[in-house]
Amino acid sequence: DTVIVGVSRDSLRKHENFKEKQCFPFDLLSDEDEAICQLFDVIKLKKMYGKEHLGIERSTFLIDKAGV
Repeated sequence: DTVIVGVSRDSLRKHENFKEKQCFPFDLLSDEDEAICQLFDVIKLKKMYGKEHLGIERSTFLIDKAGV
């Protein structure tokens, strides 16, 4: 009884194109306002080309039927 979903800040349109291209057998959720990302504390300070910015830290969570 496992449900797999992917979450990112990208728009639904970007998700559908990406899902189709990658042939993912699961749904991708759009979190453009970062509500889910903040709930799971995955927005972190990152560095790219020497500059700091806030970005999503790739993470995996397993949540049981009780929500734990």
